[in-house]
Amino acid sequence: MILASDAPTVGQQLQQWRLRRGLSLGALSLRCGIHKSTLSRWERGIQLPSTRELDDTLKALEVSAQERAACWQQLDAPRAVLYRHQEPAGMRQISGGELLRALRLRSGVTQQDAARAAGVTREMLSRWERGERWPDGQKLHALCYALGASLDETLHLTTRGFIEQEPLPLERPALLQIHLALAYDTTSPKLELANWHIAARFAELDRGDPFRLQLIQAAIWGTLGYNLWHQGNLGSASRLGQQTMRLMQDCRGFLGASQLRGILVQAEVESRQSGPLAAVRFLESWLGLVTIIHLRAWVYSIQADYLLRAGEITSALQRSDAARKLISNESNDPKEGAYRHRDYARHLLLAKEPRRALEVLQSLQDSSALPKQESGPTCFLFAKALYAVGEVGEALTYREQAMESLARHRLSLPPEYQSL
Repeated sequence: MILASDAPTVGQQLQQWRLRRGLSLGALSLRCGIHKSTLSRWERGIQLPSTRELDDTLKALEVSAQERAACWQQLDAPRAVLYRHQEPAGMRQISGGELLRALRLRSGVTQQDAARAAGVTREMLSRWERGERWPDGQKLHALCYALGASLDETLHLTTRGFIEQEPLPLERPALLQIHLALAYDTTSPKLELANWHIAARFAELDRGDPFRLQLIQAAIWGTLGYNLWHQGNLGSASRLGQQTMRLMQDCRGFLGASQLRGILVQAEVESRQSGPLAAVRFLESWLGLVTIIHLRAWVYSIQADYLLRAGEITSALQRSDAARKLISNESNDPKEGAYRHRDYARHLLLAKEPRRALEVLQSLQDSSALPKQESGPTCFLFAKALYAVGEVGEALTYREQAMESLARHRLSLPPEYQSL
């Protein structure tokens, strides 16, 4: 039996594998991107590699899963790292260090300032973020407070809850798929923690680009907040909308669809607190960051909603018409054009002009631009317009079609349809 004390050290094990493969220190250095003097210090036991460095070196040495597991066990690293050998290919668990780094980047705090708040050196904080060491409870609580972590996030770190989390993809497309699935499943338990893990993995993939991380985090919060609002939970949505807005103000990036959703949540908050015209002005203040044509048209259409709430009927219809014309004149996107035409029909209905609304809707009836799941809202508008012009029987038929479509696709009417 080999006693634990007889097991080779990390450095000895790396040296054995290198020599077995006939590699010089220089050759291994070229393969893994680590200076040969550093590799030499590891082999002589003078210094231990970081978790990232060890991972790169093991990949360069092409060791087996069993050998990799044995080497990780010799490294003084958090438990989450030790089980990486058990994870599926292309997947890796999020470490506590990655979560700490994502928190720090999200808050905009530098390593130096975060270290000062925790009462440690910047070098030690860097080791925490790399997963080489883990802070004690007092320092961790101080750091979480300085980084603005929520109660759930703080508990997740202090109780090492991340150790039990499922691994996440190491490739961006697969990670984006998970992000999108979560964004539309707002009933999932611990949803904010799951999105935090996703943001941390994006931070790892975009390690040298904190600006991109802020945009991604804003997209996660914006989409989640928007869907919570549409499910009737404006209180929780508002908090995420505020966080989206703060990040976008900090990084001064242009708004994509996901980040814009967070801004729309805040527009609704403005409307409820200060009136619909305040929401119109609020959205106008963000238009400078909306450079994508179909998103700009979407904002115009939403401004029309608030103008109608304020009783500004003429201005509302002009704004809504401007939205559909913007798509027609400057964007070759039939689907977005159909959305804005349908919005215009809805605005005409709210303005008590059902015959004009029917004309617009009939132009959509012959179009295949909208996906099938969108037939519910369209049929609902037809029903309302037909009923308003006295075509009661046909209106009831369209209403039945609308309800059947919504039920089949497990959808509900968007909030802006509730006032019809």
